[in-house]
Amino acid sequence: MEIKIAYFRQFIIFLAVCLISLFFSQKTLAADGAITLSPQTGNYTNGQTFNISIGIDGGGTPFNAAKATVAISKELSVQDLTIGNCDFAFVKTPTQTDPSFAGVILGGSSKACTVYELELKAISSGTASITLVDTAATTYKGAEKILLSVGYGRYTITGTATAISASPSPIEEPTLNSNGAKLYDIHFTFPLPKNIEVPALKVVLDSKLPEEMVVTPVLSPENSNSAVATFEKVPEGVHTISTLHDEKVLSKQIVNVSGNNKNLTFGVGAKKPSYSWILYSLMVGAVICLSILGAYLYRRRNQSQSPSS
Repeated sequence: MEIKIAYFRQFIIFLAVCLISLFFSQKTLAADGAITLSPQTGNYTNGQTFNISIGIDGGGTPFNAAKATVAISKELSVQDLTIGNCDFAFVKTPTQTDPSFAGVILGGSSKACTVYELELKAISSGTASITLVDTAATTYKGAEKILLSVGYGRYTITGTATAISASPSPIEEPTLNSNGAKLYDIHFTFPLPKNIEVPALKVVLDSKLPEEMVVTPVLSPENSNSAVATFEKVPEGVHTISTLHDEKVLSKQIVNVSGNNKNLTFGVGAKKPSYSWILYSLMVGAVICLSILGAYLYRRRNQSQSPSS
């Protein structure tokens, strides 16, 4: 009897160690992410244009939300901004005048992606900088904060700037309706489903509402595997975009329409949701613990069936 109690105590201790290890692995799993600029340094002359991108790396951990306040020094002028492959539904949409952002990946996640790419022009001599502050990212499962290391951009600008304008390329302001509300043009990009032609699809804005808009998408000029749907004169606010084939919903995304730029770009990714490493760790731990329990019960059964001396 004492032997059985000893085995049982050992099993309980081992199980407790498993659970404690899994708990701490969950807390440390998301401790090595990064949000960075690429490139972070460079030498340029006045009037020269160059591109930089802002990327997020979860350090192996899937994330589905991130934000950052982006400050660009007076030596640089933003000429263009191209949305990257994070597939964010932006709560705060980055623009040429304010490249700060906050976004959520709806129904999916990413381990690493590019938020956007900036085309910059050097307009004044000195050391130009791009600073990221108030940065944050959260895990796909558990909504835990990922500890981020943050990269900063430092660029040396040489030469005179007599012929360089300090004004960024103009952006088109939203139009106003009769009530003074801002109106935007939405460009929605999505991956083409397999074995379905573009004309067989339709994209609906605010389905089943009085303001519903329906358009037929066209093939993306930048990617033959994607299609683009454009909605004009969309009022400021939160809207739902649905992609349908034969009246069946293939995808749905919520977008926040706002800002100083009339033209807004949104998209949805084709990748499947990633499984959380936390769930994977729990499954492995459960298998190990069940194996130990099975071995203990098998040994106990053999001991109970052995003839007593």
